[in-house]
Amino acid sequence: MKRVIQICDRAAFVLFGVIFGIITAAAFAALAFFKKKRHGAGPVNELSFAVFDLISNKYSSMFEDALLNGYISKHHYIYLDFNNRYDRFEKMEDKIFFYSVAAHPDNTLYNSGFTMMSMLFTELKILAAAFRIARRENISFVKAHDPHLLGFNGLMVSRWFRLPCVLHMNSDFGMKYRGTGKVSAPIFISRGLEKLFESAIINSYDIVMADRKFYSKSASFPKRSLRKYRAFGVRVERLHYSDPDSRKDLKGAMGLDNKKILLYVGRLHPVKYPEDALKALAIIRRSVGDAVLLVAGSGILEEPLKEMARREGLQESVIFLGPKKYEELIDILYTADLLLAPHGGVTLVESALASTPIVTYDFDWHGEFLEDGKMGYIVPFRDVRTMAEKAVDILKDESLRLAMGDYCRKAAVSGYSRERSIENEKTIYDSLMSI
Repeated sequence: MKRVIQICDRAAFVLFGVIFGIITAAAFAALAFFKKKRHGAGPVNELSFAVFDLISNKYSSMFEDALLNGYISKHHYIYLDFNNRYDRFEKMEDKIFFYSVAAHPDNTLYNSGFTMMSMLFTELKILAAAFRIARRENISFVKAHDPHLLGFNGLMVSRWFRLPCVLHMNSDFGMKYRGTGKVSAPIFISRGLEKLFESAIINSYDIVMADRKFYSKSASFPKRSLRKYRAFGVRVERLHYSDPDSRKDLKGAMGLDNKKILLYVGRLHPVKYPEDALKALAIIRRSVGDAVLLVAGSGILEEPLKEMARREGLQESVIFLGPKKYEELIDILYTADLLLAPHGGVTLVESALASTPIVTYDFDWHGEFLEDGKMGYIVPFRDVRTMAEKAVDILKDESLRLAMGDYCRKAAVSGYSRERSIENEKTIYDSLMSI
């Protein structure tokens, strides 16, 4: 019976998908005869297809980031939610609106085994919500946060309403595939098909933007779109810019006086390689016997990592803190002697702002941010032994550690200011709406 349901599910998905494609193509062909809408004078209202859940993950400078210090009048987010059963909506001071669309709610075809049809109906529900917002709220431009389903949705809305559109890149999807062996968008059966779709979406957007230069250098980024790539600069939550001297050293409170504290911050997911931090700790402790590792984050690898720590005899030296709020993280980063960052993301900036040196892989955007030998060390990708050796060099030389920490703070403050990043992003939107 399960096999029959799967066959029917796929057949119905293809049939309705083809019908949907034909209707869409016909509608867009008809629209080609009409003049393209442009944003004129007046408030700037944004519609974003988001890749993260802003309802559940609020932070103190959210308004500043979302509204760019008043540049954006209203910001409407639509988020595809795989974790909650029901659609959610939240309004914040009549300026920021969150629409969380449940991807797998109860009482749907999904529970009956019709997973692909459920996905299609969810997609139609997302588009219906986006079309209502775009029609009602005088949207100025559309933004999507990945070149897959979100990018497709953003393109649909922007073309239908003749609005300028910007794609916000957040990952090197080819690199992610090499690390996990899985495509980023489940609808695609191979990385080759996913890459073709990505290229088509990226090439169709008016501007492609990111907080770093790195994504444009990816082998999977289409070369014909390089001319429209804009990097506005990484910025992190405002709390991280607070003076390190105003933060709390938690060693005493955590019972870790006289310990050398290593820190891993991030998702416990295969794409982040958190297991390498534990492997490095095992090597580090041969030279620095009082070294401990704090792990701040959660994810599917949490239990396997705890089992790994037990198996390697590290259960007393690895402390799993779980996910931490920004208010807690700024003190944890300050308390650490060193950050181990196999795949660090913006955590590199957060650590540097806490005057905490870093040992990381030559991977992702790490080399774009970290000055090797001054802010810490960059070691070959997945070379755990060299990562451990460089960590030992820092932990055993307190004057070196402090000098690197001071340089980290100065480099992060001068090169990654929130104000400059916000102004750069405003400039990108100005150019977008003048296309």
